[in-house]
Amino acid sequence: KTNPAGVFQPFLAASGFEGKVLSTTPVLPGADRASEIAAWLDENQVASFVILDDDPIAGPLAASFVQTSAARGLGDKEAARAINILRNGLS
Repeated sequence: KTNPAGVFQPFLAASGFEGKVLSTTPVLPGADRASEIAAWLDENQVASFVILDDDPIAGPLAASFVQTSAARGLGDKEAARAINILRNGLS
C-alpha cells in the first residue's frame, strides 16, 4: 500500500524541506476539512501544530490555521505567521 504522506516528500525536498512527512489527514466522506484535521489530531500526539490549507478552516482550529493560496502556495507572510503560531501558540 502506498503511503500518502510519502507522495509529498519529493516535492517538499525539492523546495528545501529537510523534515519528513509522517502522515496525512484521513478522508472522511461527508466531513469538512476541520473535522478531518480534528480526527487526525485525536489520533496523534503533537506538542504544537499549524494548519496550512488553501480552504478556510473555522471553529476551534481556526487559531492554528494559516490560509495559503491555491495559485501561489505558501508566501512569506503566511510562512511568518505559521512560524509564529508554532513558536508562540499565537495566530
